[in-house]
Amino acid sequence: MAPPAQGYYKLNIDGAFDNHSHKVGAGRVFRDASGTWVYGFTKQLRHADILQAELLALYHGLLLANACNFRPLQVETDSQVDARGTPADVLAKHGKTTTDIQPNDVLIFENPPTFAYLF
Repeated sequence: MAPPAQGYYKLNIDGAFDNHSHKVGAGRVFRDASGTWVYGFTKQLRHADILQAELLALYHGLLLANACNFRPLQVETDSQVDARGTPADVLAKHGKTTTDIQPNDVLIFENPPTFAYLF
């Protein structure tokens, strides 16, 4: 996962869907031009599939980017995940399984959470 161009922020997004439980989550990570974690988010979603999860991760990420003035912004999503998963993938999976938040809530991480494998 390469950092954004100099002077940019980068938003990495991912969605997670469990075919068995039908639980859905979205995850987002903001990084600055040096690749340093700025914010991370996880959200449980209702009545969604994987495409909707990805799009909702993008939607909520763009809302926050606008509110926090994270500009200029590059956005990246993955269609492939290695065995470790990206930080956004880890947050998306956390969002679909967490009991810490309600479906309308967004859990914000100002620092990388201990459960996320960050590389």
